[in-house]
Amino acid sequence: MAAILAFFVLAGAVVVATRRDGIHRTKERRAWKDSAIEQIRKDLENPDFPIERFGRVPQSLGEFAMSDPNWLTSDTMVFRDGAWLVYRAQTHKVDPKVHDIFIAKASDGHWYFSDYHFCVGMMVLSSEEQPESLEAFREACCLARFDGTSDDALNSTTERRGRPDG
Repeated sequence: MAAILAFFVLAGAVVVATRRDGIHRTKERRAWKDSAIEQIRKDLENPDFPIERFGRVPQSLGEFAMSDPNWLTSDTMVFRDGAWLVYRAQTHKVDPKVHDIFIAKASDGHWYFSDYHFCVGMMVLSSEEQPESLEAFREACCLARFDGTSDDALNSTTERRGRPDG
């Protein structure tokens, strides 16, 4: 009897683990990731892209007021220390077939990804103060580095810390 119970517990764990991985590895999410990478690369073909978005970079501390979050646009953000990133984000609330995903290339030359839930239109960030630095943003929003091509960007970065509500 104990062996049968252990079998069902193990089988249940495998099903849950497989199902959880399934939301990260759908063909729709992979296609979205590939498209986001191409869009970001196209944006960054123009070396003045961040300057065209924000004016001079870096911005001085406190230049962006909370009432007008200029540090955050629909595809770019700049941090208080002058670091910036160009990003694309999708939430499952817009397309249930594409679980939350964030892809970015930063001023440090690295690519980043996350499955943090930023909500529709990056609402989570638009209600926050401008982050101090890329490093602070990475920590707060569970960003991980990847090579800018691979399916590593489909992995979960939030499971180790628990999912934010959303």
